[in-house]
Amino acid sequence: MDMNMDSEYLLMQKFRKFLDSVIPDAQNTQVLLAVSGGVDSMVMAWLFSKSSIKFAIAHCNFQLRGKESDLDMLLVEEYAQQLSVPFFCKKFDTRRYCKESKLSVQEAARNLRYAWLQDLANENTYHYIATAHHLDDSIETALINLIRGTGVRGLSGIPQVNGKIIRPLLSVSRSEIESCAQSQLVPFRTDESNLEDAYLRNQLRNHIVPALKGLRPGFSETMKDFLERMQSTADALDKFVDGYRVKCLSQEKEGVSIAISELGGEQYSGLILYEILKDFGFSAEVCRQLNDSISGQSGKVFYSSAHKAIKDRDKIFILPILTGKEEESHFIGNSSSQVTIGNLLLSFEMLPQTEVPSYDKGNLTAYFDADRLQFPLILRKMQPGDSIVPFGMHGRKKLSNLLIDKKIPLHEKENIRVLLSGNTIVWVPGLQMGDLGKITTGTKRIFKACLQPDIRE
Repeated sequence: MDMNMDSEYLLMQKFRKFLDSVIPDAQNTQVLLAVSGGVDSMVMAWLFSKSSIKFAIAHCNFQLRGKESDLDMLLVEEYAQQLSVPFFCKKFDTRRYCKESKLSVQEAARNLRYAWLQDLANENTYHYIATAHHLDDSIETALINLIRGTGVRGLSGIPQVNGKIIRPLLSVSRSEIESCAQSQLVPFRTDESNLEDAYLRNQLRNHIVPALKGLRPGFSETMKDFLERMQSTADALDKFVDGYRVKCLSQEKEGVSIAISELGGEQYSGLILYEILKDFGFSAEVCRQLNDSISGQSGKVFYSSAHKAIKDRDKIFILPILTGKEEESHFIGNSSSQVTIGNLLLSFEMLPQTEVPSYDKGNLTAYFDADRLQFPLILRKMQPGDSIVPFGMHGRKKLSNLLIDKKIPLHEKENIRVLLSGNTIVWVPGLQMGDLGKITTGTKRIFKACLQPDIRE
C-alpha cells in the first residue's frame, strides 16, 4: 500500500468512525451537504458517495467574486449530477445584506448560509446539515479565540456536532483531504482570496500555523489531542457553572438577575460571572471590571452590544438595551384622560366632592384637592436630585432614598415616573403620595389619579 492509499484509507476510517458515532441509523437518515466547490467540501461529497447514507448537495453563491463564483456553482452542480444526488442552489446579494445589517462580509455570508441551509433542511426533511470544516480549521479557530481572549470553550475549537450541524471531517487534516482529492481525481476549485492576508484566519493559515508545524513535528496531532481535552474540560466546566446558574439566576420582569451572595465567594465569582455573562455578549474585560465592583458602590452599569448589567445592592441585573425614541413628558389637564407608559396605564379624572376618600397606602390611587394644584400637571421620568414631601410629613425626602427604603432595584429607576404640580412632585405612582394638594374638609373638587396594569397585556 503506497503513501497515498494509506492516507486515503485512514481518512475513510476517520470518516466512517464519525458516522458510526453520530448517525447509527444510516439507512433511515438523510444529510444535506454544504458544498462550496473547494477541495474540502468536494472530498466530503465524495466520501458520502461511498457511504450508504442518502444525501443532497446545497451550494451558496454569494456573488462576491463575479465570474469565479458562477464557475464554482457550475462545478458543484455538475458534480451533483455525476453523483446522481439532488442539487440545491441559492444566489445571495451579499454586499447589499452587509450594508443593511452592518456586518462584515464573513459574518454576513455565514448568517445567510446557515439560515438558508436550516430552512432547506426543514423543508425537505434532512436530518443533518454537514459542513466540511476540518482539523486545520478547528486549530485556526482555537488560535483566533486565544488571540481575541476566550474562555475554555473557545480553546476547544469547532464542535463536531451543533444541533443539526455535523462536521464529519473535523479529525482530518487539510493535507489528508488534498491527498484524497489527488488520488481519487475529485474535482475542485481554489478560491484565490484564501491566499491573501486580508483576514486574521488567512494570516494564521498562511504564516503562523506553518511556522508552528515547522517548530514542532506532529503539531496537528498534538493540537487535536489538546482540542479534545479542552472540549472535555469545557463540558466539565459547564456542569460546574450550571449548578451556580440554578442558584444565582432569577427571571425578572424585564430580564434576569444574578444573586451576588450565591456566586461562590471571591475564589470563583470572576469565573462564574464570565461564564454566565458571555452568553449575553459581555467581553472578558467587562466581566472582570464588573467582578471587581461587586463589593463597591451600587449603581455601576456595564454594557455589551445588546445588554447592560447593573450592579445593585445584592443583585446584578442583566437587561436588554432598548432602542427607540425617549419618552417625552406628558401634560395632564383638569379633565379625564389616560396615559400609557410601557405596560402601565395611568388614568386621570375630576370628581365632585361627595366624601373624603381614604388614603391609598399602596399608592396606586392618589386623590388631590384640585384647587390646590397647578394645571396642567406634568408626568415625567424621575430625574437626579428629585425629592418629595411625603404625605402627612413636612420634611423633604430624596427619591433615591425612597427607592432604597422601598427596596426598589436600581434598574427599575428608569421606569419610575413622577407627577408634578408646577415644580413640586405631588405623586410617585405606586410608591409615594405627596403632601401638597392633599384633601381637607374644605376641598370642593377632587382630582383622582390611578395607576393600573395596561389592559393590552
